[in-house]
Amino acid sequence: MFHDIIAIYKRANDELRRRPDVTFEGEEGVAAGGPTLEFLWLALQQMKKGNGHNINLFEGNSGHLLPIHCTSYLDSGLFYVFGKVVGHCILHVGCGFPSLSPAMARFIADGEPDTASSLVSIDNIPDFDYKDIIDKVFFYFVDLICI
Repeated sequence: MFHDIIAIYKRANDELRRRPDVTFEGEEGVAAGGPTLEFLWLALQQMKKGNGHNINLFEGNSGHLLPIHCTSYLDSGLFYVFGKVVGHCILHVGCGFPSLSPAMARFIADGEPDTASSLVSIDNIPDFDYKDIIDKVFFYFVDLICI
């Protein structure tokens, strides 16, 4: 489904204000927007998960996800497509991407590194080895201060 989502949003124009008209094959949809809500939720989940093989846009734990630094993802427009999915969700469902790191979300929202840096925590480090090293260094300095 990941590649289908990418194709849909790459083909779509940038008019995100129009509510999508979603129907699923073999399912009856309710006019109240159930299929649209389900589609947008699935699209967000697929973008978060990646294709399950070699394309992952994010790393880290839920609530502290960070975009992977990959120039080919930028060049191919994958992050732009992801932004369109999030924008569509905000406009038509009322939610964005709550799995993103609060520091990254703040930086994207206002572009101010100083305000974003105040939200950085050890949970934002996706690599367990680095996280463990930083934990040890932190506790070493805490022990020194307390002596």
